Amino acid sequence: MITTRRAAAALAAAAAAASLIAGCGSTEETTATDSVTTPAPPDPTTPPAQIEWDRFQSIWLPFAEEGPTRNTGNGPVSGFSHTPQGAALAAIHQTVRMSVARDDQWAAIVHDGLAPGPERDAFAVSRAQISVTAAADPAEAPTLGGYVVANYTDERADISIRTSFCDQSAAITDTTVVWTGTDWKLQLPAADESASRVHVYDPQTATYDTGREVALAAPAAACNDQEGTP
Repeated sequence: MITTRRAAAALAAAAAAASLIAGCGSTEETTATDSVTTPAPPDPTTPPAQIEWDRFQSIWLPFAEEGPTRNTGNGPVSGFSHTPQGAALAAIHQTVRMSVARDDQWAAIVHDGLAPGPERDAFAVSRAQISVTAAADPAEAPTLGGYVVANYTDERADISIRTSFCDQSAAITDTTVVWTGTDWKLQLPAADESASRVHVYDPQTATYDTGREVALAAPAAACNDQEGTP
């Protein structure tokens, strides 16, 4: 996914109950007509509400009404709404955090943010073999530009994330999150998946649908700023 270098309003339905009104001492009855209002489906192109930004390991990440609502302050975050916006925010946060977490952060991030299964287990084994003790170099850190919700259901969402770098290059990272019943979790690709999920972004050839993109006004990259935030 994103590396240091190249590197989603629950549905509501309202029903009016039928009422039986009988006049005292009268045989006349009036029955209210049942009416059901079907809500409009969620719009994946609506931006998250009230976005604020904070840095994790030199990378600016969005916080909004749709999540994350819980932040430990040392890496793991959770609490994403069961909406396309919550799914997208979960995809962004969990992908970035698992990619650049320090040695003292990654295990909790993986446990809290990734969907359980052999893919998560394999990532944990691989991550344990490397060491990251400092924040990412701001000159190499990606800046979030926007995302596209490619597919969305109540159980799963496919999110493509656009990022840019200080050298003017850009990348698209394809991610998947799944709803566990209480939150969105990042689903890592299966071991036998051959297609790369990270692509160099070329507006002339990319399949990334800019017409459906939700733009993110992330703070400008401080390409010469060497200060990092844990």
